[in-house]
Amino acid sequence: MRRKPQQNILRAEDAANLYLLVLIPWELGLKKKTKGFDFEASAFKAFRETSNLDCTAFESSNELKKQMKHGLRSGVLPSNMILFLKGKNKAQGLIRAVRNAAAHGGVKESKIGSRWYICFDGNYRGKQNLYGRIQRTIFEEFLHALMSTAEHA
Repeated sequence: MRRKPQQNILRAEDAANLYLLVLIPWELGLKKKTKGFDFEASAFKAFRETSNLDCTAFESSNELKKQMKHGLRSGVLPSNMILFLKGKNKAQGLIRAVRNAAAHGGVKESKIGSRWYICFDGNYRGKQNLYGRIQRTIFEEFLHALMSTAEHA
C-alpha cells in the first residue's frame, strides 16, 4: 500500500531564499519588465541538464492540468519537474508562477519515499499555472538558476 506523502511548511532557510531571491526582485521591478528574460540562459540550461529537471511550458491551463493529472494517475513523475503556464515569455512566466505560488501558500515541503522535495502548486485567477517538485537539496541552486533567466531584464 502506498503511503501518502507528508506535507509540511517550508524550512525557514528555504522560505527565506524564496523570499529574497524571487519575491523581492519580482516586486522591486521585474514584474514591470517586458524584455530581457531568457529561458535558455546558460546557468538555467546547465541546471536543467545536471539536475535532470523536466521543465515544460504549456500554452493553456487546461493542457497543463491534463498533463499533471496524467502523471499523477500513471504514478510516473520525474524526480525534478516543473509544469507551468508559458504566458508571453517562458522565463518570465516561470518566475511569475513561482512568485505567485510562494506568495499564496502554494509552496510546501514534502517527503516522498525517502527524499524531501519542495513542491509547487500554483493557481492564478482559478487557473492552474504551476505544478512541480524539486529535490530540497538543490532548491537554492534552482532559485539562483531560475533568476539567472532575468539577468538582462
